[in-house]
Amino acid sequence: MDINEEDIYNLTPLCNCCRKRMTRIIMPHSGFNESGDYLFHCKLSGKISKVNSIEEVIKTGKQESNT
Repeated sequence: MDINEEDIYNLTPLCNCCRKRMTRIIMPHSGFNESGDYLFHCKLSGKISKVNSIEEVIKTGKQESNT
């Protein structure tokens, strides 16, 4: 997959909690991201959740299912 960090940062996948594209992806190396994982941040609810597969998010344009 040929996608750069800026493209990942600019993704706005469809959010599971609000069903809108009001999300951003927090990069693993962000200073405040202590998990070291890619994270979703819903800008409406403030909810943060772990990205299990960034490749899947890039392919589908949607947040992964919770199940």
